[in-house]
Amino acid sequence: MSYLVLARKWRPQAFGDVTGQEHVVRTLANAIAQGRLAHAFLLCGPRGVGKTTTARLLARALNCESGPTAQPCGTCVPCREIVAGSSVDVVEIDGASNNGVDSVRELREAARYLPQRDRHKVFIIDEVHMLSVAAFNALLKTLEEPPPHVKFIFATTDPQKLPETILSRVQRHNFRRVPAAKMVGRLRGICDEEGITISDRSLGLIARQADGGMRDALSLLDQLLSSVGMEIDDASAEEALGLVDRTVVHAVADALLDRDGKRMVELLAGVYERGIEAKRLCEELALQLRDLVYVKAVGSAPADRGDAEEQALREQAAKADPEHLARLFDRVHGSIRELSFAAQPRLALEVALLSAVHMAPAQSLAAVAARLEAVAAGLAGNAPSQSAQAVGTRQAARPPAAARSQGAPSAASAAPVPPASPAPPAARQPTPHAPSRQPMGRPSSPPVPEDDLIGQVEALARARAAPRQAGGRAPGRGAPAGGSDDEGEGGSSGPFAAWDEPSPPPFAPGPERAFRGDEPPPFAGAELQRAPAFRGNETPFPPDFPEIPSRIFAPEASPGGCATNECGEPAGMDDPSLGIRERWRRALEWLRGKDSMACTFLSEGRLAWLREGEVAVGYSREQAFFRSQLESPASRSAVEELLATYFGRPTRLRLQDAAEDAGSSVAEEDRRSRDDRARRLRSEAREHPSVLAALSVFGGEIDGIDVLEER
Repeated sequence: MSYLVLARKWRPQAFGDVTGQEHVVRTLANAIAQGRLAHAFLLCGPRGVGKTTTARLLARALNCESGPTAQPCGTCVPCREIVAGSSVDVVEIDGASNNGVDSVRELREAARYLPQRDRHKVFIIDEVHMLSVAAFNALLKTLEEPPPHVKFIFATTDPQKLPETILSRVQRHNFRRVPAAKMVGRLRGICDEEGITISDRSLGLIARQADGGMRDALSLLDQLLSSVGMEIDDASAEEALGLVDRTVVHAVADALLDRDGKRMVELLAGVYERGIEAKRLCEELALQLRDLVYVKAVGSAPADRGDAEEQALREQAAKADPEHLARLFDRVHGSIRELSFAAQPRLALEVALLSAVHMAPAQSLAAVAARLEAVAAGLAGNAPSQSAQAVGTRQAARPPAAARSQGAPSAASAAPVPPASPAPPAARQPTPHAPSRQPMGRPSSPPVPEDDLIGQVEALARARAAPRQAGGRAPGRGAPAGGSDDEGEGGSSGPFAAWDEPSPPPFAPGPERAFRGDEPPPFAGAELQRAPAFRGNETPFPPDFPEIPSRIFAPEASPGGCATNECGEPAGMDDPSLGIRERWRRALEWLRGKDSMACTFLSEGRLAWLREGEVAVGYSREQAFFRSQLESPASRSAVEELLATYFGRPTRLRLQDAAEDAGSSVAEEDRRSRDDRARRLRSEAREHPSVLAALSVFGGEIDGIDVLEER
């Protein structure tokens, strides 16, 4: 008697024996019990998961002598004939070899006749997606309204290739890949029945190689029995299946995580000498890294790993953080496809893994923020803050406003002093032109804690931008002449009250602070004032901050300075006597020679207003692309520099949504002008005497007129 392979010998003989497809089996069993069985079924899913087996079981359930029943007896004549494949009323057709329209015509002819003995005539078409389009079209009418004694069961691994007209006429059941745990359990039962000695780890290797296909798993088990015999150990199983030794994969992963390039090269040389393919090793290494990421994310190893292997995975996963493991997996997994097309797979794998060895480990945002805080604290000469509570305690220790002295001396000769530094007090000498900010006998301001360092920098930036946003005077470090630090009747208030300092003199550039030629001059005759009060939890600009704003831009509503022409007319190319739209058009024409792309993006927008120091351009939803090209900080800064050059003053570019009643953009006006010119020239050309004479002489007609663009 010939040998019967395990995949055929252990084919399920009942619905309960189908592994991993409980959802399909339950649906079919309920339909049979309730008498709600459809006339056509489509069983689709990966290979070797039980589609054809389920189709035969359904045919047995329909034609069993004790049926229709979800539990066919298996002993009656119809059941035995269906199992043997000799039943005259159950027809199995291979769609790959009978895919023509003639085969479908024969099937339609056979479907007209009643079954010879059984209850139903069942047509099982395997690989139905291989039928031709003409065959599908010939099957449509019969499939939609078949005779009451006919049942169709289709099986396919590629349902996407079936026409929608076929899919709408069948009841579809999707088969899943068999889970590894259920596959191992089924293999364990078969091995116990066959008397095979094998470990769960070897069965796990088989399940992994089968990739969810029960038939593939039984075929691999047959291969092991032929290679090793009835007693199978793990090493023999790995060698017979062509797998990479797990210890080698674990060692390669260790070298990868330890960033040991020398050991990595030695391991790869040993793998090559053993005849293992580079792509196979890369696949196993990617699977190992996936398991490490799984352990980091879930906290336990995958279900197909044993206890000993789970412990090894935990120890190895502790060597790196999840971000670095994910980056390593992406690098190794991406190399699998590259190795498929590499002329020298070994060299490609070596370079890929060595580059992964030297890959810098990823850092979380929290770690980067901590490092930046440490750097900022080092620049301030203090240790980083320990907690937010300590910061609040130091801030509460500052002297309240009520404890300040009422008699503040004049600040006419006061000037800022550089902030405290780690050097001894004796080493800090005031500059000759900048005497100490505090007068004699007056306590100095409390030092700014290191936690406010970043807030101080942000406050400086806000103080510089305050005039343009609020329309006030340029922010400085002193009070305006004749003014007072007090607001209202209650004495000092505002953001600088906590530092308790006299007002410095108006800002004037001394010899040590000469303005550059490309910088706008300071306000002529204008005095600086304190920054406006900050809202909420904002950190004010501290009085002992060493830097004085070097560039002060006044808004158009600010009294004094260039806004009132006190510093003279700006030296630019703009002509304020012209209309606003003409001024804007001339600015764009000048800008086209400097940056044609920026000119194009600006000309597509609609001018909202053109004021001294500001240009506003609106864009509709259809022009969002042109607006997006100007919204980046680099592009906006470059355009603002060009506008400042043309208008002779710092000019801010504002991008906004175009109003519904906004006029046309410069680009739209130019396009309309070109279209009008083209229509006019075409009309003149058609009526030109020379053209009319030529048409009359040659008896022709004008096919088209091309208008040359103006240069």
